[in-house]
Amino acid sequence: MPTCEVFVRKLNLSLYEPIYSPLKTATAPERRGFINEIAFRAFGRALSTSVRAQAVLSNKIELEALVSQARSRLSNFVEARPTLAAEISSEELTDILEQTRGLEIMIVTSAKKSPIEFEPHFPGCGFLSDANGDILVDSCLYEVKAGDRTYRSTDLRQLFVYLSLNFASKRFEISRVGLVNPRQGTRFEASIDEVSHEIAGLPAFELLSRIIYAVSSGDVSR
Repeated sequence: MPTCEVFVRKLNLSLYEPIYSPLKTATAPERRGFINEIAFRAFGRALSTSVRAQAVLSNKIELEALVSQARSRLSNFVEARPTLAAEISSEELTDILEQTRGLEIMIVTSAKKSPIEFEPHFPGCGFLSDANGDILVDSCLYEVKAGDRTYRSTDLRQLFVYLSLNFASKRFEISRVGLVNPRQGTRFEASIDEVSHEIAGLPAFELLSRIIYAVSSGDVSR
């Protein structure tokens, strides 16, 4: 029987696309979550201002605002709090810049002139709260994972939570999903039907319908 774990093992063996070599940075493992969050927010800021991320990061005021946003977002996680106080080192700033360059290569360049939406919002449904995805490029929803690791089944499950919320709200036209890791330089992209068949043996319409039925007791009206 198809499972998410089986498909992700196959994905990590042969389905992802290596875009560039893994980054070689000296960021301490316990600080990577914080640094990754700053890089993600810097990429979003660059998109909203139509400038390169390097220009955003070279502006002291902009950088301080991004650091503050990352601290605020991660302060809700108890395990992350001890890592948030120290100032950003030069090595960490290099890590941030390299990640944003990687996202520009894997997202902006491949998008060409397609619209890019940073953190698309999905209204809640049933017991699923509203949520923000990572990046929506035209009809492809990307999840960004910048850990020093391969992809996990939880990454795909997160995407299908967003897809289910979008299925209920019909806010966006989404036909493809993707995973990108700017630290490892890898990208995976496929149609939602293809992934749905691989992880559940069902077309996407049926899988998403079942998820929404389960979280809302069959009532998708809001």
